[in-house]
Parts: sequence; structure tokens; C-alpha cells
Amino acid sequence: MGSSASTPRHSLLIESLRNAGIKPLETTAASCSWTLNDYINQSHVSSRWQQNGRPIPLCIEFLRSIIVEFARLESIGIKHGFIGPEHFDIDDDGRLKVVKIPPPTSLMREVTASDRTYREVIRENLVLKLLGDPNTYGAEEYRHFVQSITSINLFKNLWYHPSLQSSMEKFHFPLDAKIWLNCHDLCREWKNKWRNMSNKDRPYYKYTMEELKEKIGAYSNGFLRVVLDMETETKEKERLHEIRAEQRPEYLRKEKKQKNRVDVVTIFKIVRNITIRIVETLRKAGEEVMTQLQVVKALQELFPGFLLDLYDFLVRIDNANLGFLYVPSITASQY
Repeated sequence: MGSSASTPRHSLLIESLRNAGIKPLETTAASCSWTLNDYINQSHVSSRWQQNGRPIPLCIEFLRSIIVEFARLESIGIKHGFIGPEHFDIDDDGRLKVVKIPPPTSLMREVTASDRTYREVIRENLVLKLLGDPNTYGAEEYRHFVQSITSINLFKNLWYHPSLQSSMEKFHFPLDAKIWLNCHDLCREWKNKWRNMSNKDRPYYKYTMEELKEKIGAYSNGFLRVVLDMETETKEKERLHEIRAEQRPEYLRKEKKQKNRVDVVTIFKIVRNITIRIVETLRKAGEEVMTQLQVVKALQELFPGFLLDLYDFLVRIDNANLGFLYVPSITASQY
């Protein structure tokens, strides 16, 4: 989905600056009216956050522009130097444009251990100045994003971080990930790899399947429970399973009981299947049972942090490039 013809996307973004009372510098390039420094100095950090704990769309555009620029520098081996908000102009599309960037350290002299990387400078001089201390603003996704700036292997994968994803992107995230995992030759054992790498502290990984059903059943939107019931075994299969279980030796019965506990792959399957069922229902009924925003909100309330677990796994496995993810043309209403 793109912006309407009567309201171009860049107009919405530039209008956000005007509404925030941000005044451009008198001396700027003809194609640029504002600098990032203008925006940071003339607005409060709290105005850059939505009530739902996510950055406003304008800031997401800024961060993605920064990521694109410095991923390009890293790809040609330039990793050390200084950059600040004064080195960015905001162009007519509402994206940041690097201007008058200081020469990278490697072009001036030999890089030493004390030299700061662009990643460190981006975190301190750009991200934290733009969005504030992660212990004060945002939630787990933002804290994770700040930590990932210096730890992630491929810097360009930050572009797809859940803290920057719109509701539409989050809706498609599990679907695209499953397709890639099943098709990628190096990921045939992805289920076992993910189980070994996952965050075991998530409370929902401690549930049994029965407890998980009860939790989803108690959720205010009954449609999720209906979808979950579609994905479970029939009563006949369950009855046969119980009969066979009673015929097993005691030690095997204990092992099976332990396996009945929910793990990260089980949650992934449930999240993905709920999404697929909703898409299929929309296609057949021709009406919205739940909007994409409602689906994402419901799943995040049921399984908080799951998209971060999925993201962590994808960026760590075989140095994956997340360019396979669904990337629509984003409008402000989709964030």
C-alpha cells in the first residue's frame, strides 16, 4: 500500500516537522530545508514517541536512512570515523541525506584500538540523542535495538528490526521467515538450532500446550481461540495418542510429558498459523475479521518479545541477510 495521490508520503513527513514547530536553518542547500540537528535541538524526546511505545514514523524514517548509509560504508570496509546530527540534512522525501561528512579515520591515518567505530558514534550521537535513554523511553524492542547497533553482524539487518517495523511488516514477518527457513539449504535443521539458541526465560515457553490453550482462550478476542483449535489434533487422534501413551514404559511417558511443553518453535507455528488462517478467512469472507494491526497487537500481548526472538535467530543463523522480508511502501497510518 502506498500513500494516496492527493497526499504524497514526503508531504506527510515534512508536515510533521512543521507541526512540531521545527524551523529550518537559514543557510541550507536548495533541496534541503531542515537538518537533523534542527529537529533534535528544537523538539523534546517525548514528542518523538507514540503512546503505544513506538517511535513516531518520522523518526523511523530517519533511523532507516542512517542504517542504509552506514551499511554502505561498512560494505566497502569503512568502519571508523565521526558523524553527528549536524552532518545530516532532511530532504524533500523526509529522509536523511549525509552532507559534509568528516573523512573516515582510515583515510587520515592508520586505525588504532582507541578509535571509535561508526556504530558506536551512531548509537551515542544519533540514536540516543534522537530517541533518548532506552531505560526511560520505549520498551524492550527499543532497548534491544540500541544493543544490536554494536553487536549485530550485518549492519543493514538493523533496517528490519522489530522496533522499526510497521504493523504490516510485523504481520508478514513470521510468514516470510518460515518460507525462507524452509527453502534455505543451510537451514534444514533450523528447528533444533532455534530451540538451542532461544531465550528460555520467556514465560510462555514454560507452558504446556493445555495451559497455552487456556491462556489464548481467556484472551478477549475469541477468534484467536477458534484458530488455535483448528491447528490442534482432532479428539479422535488425541484419544488414540493417550491409549498409545499408556502402553509405553514409564520412562518414555515422562519424556513425552516433557516434550509436551511449549517451545519457541511451537509458538512460531501458532503465530504463523493464526496469521495464515486470518488471511484465508479474509479472502473467503471478503471482510475483515481482524485488521493486521489488531492481529499484531493481540499476538504481541499474548507472546511479548517473540518477534525479537525470531529476529535474533534469523540474524544469527548463517549470517542471514534479511532482505527477503516483505517490505511494503509504508505510510504513517501503518506504523
